[in-house]
Amino acid sequence: MTRENSSTITLLIMITVLLQVVFVFADTKDAPHRAVTAFAKCYFQLDPRMGTLVCDKIAGDEENNAIATYLQEAERHARERGFEPSFLKKTLYDIRTETLQADAQKATVRITAEMKRGINPVFAYVGKIFFLGNTFHLDRTVDVVFEGGKWKVCSGFFDAADLG
Repeated sequence: MTRENSSTITLLIMITVLLQVVFVFADTKDAPHRAVTAFAKCYFQLDPRMGTLVCDKIAGDEENNAIATYLQEAERHARERGFEPSFLKKTLYDIRTETLQADAQKATVRITAEMKRGINPVFAYVGKIFFLGNTFHLDRTVDVVFEGGKWKVCSGFFDAADLG
């Protein structure tokens, strides 16, 4: 290999590494559609961590907490049907988001996805591979606000029909 060829290869490797670093930082930037996707995953998995992804208006206080109310309602709904609360969990697939309107403080995002029962993580994937279980469709328009340096979901969820 000539000296000229090795210089070209070295330059290409350095440019590739630099671009990779730029792409990694760009991918971690907070955005409205990322907040909606993260919240939807937690919401349908009945994960209490969704509380960190909602605006103060929904989060409320200890007495008036929409997340705690939703999780209690999910547990009650499951027990009335004779199931454990984990039976109501759903796993999202083919998630697509579209930002319909956005400015510096608020945005409107449309999320579409397919869902399958996710009693445990393996069940949902096996069901998808072997076409077992029902597929549910999600199509929502969600309002997102910029609070505390992060995008947070402020409407579009917490519907009793989601527990079915």
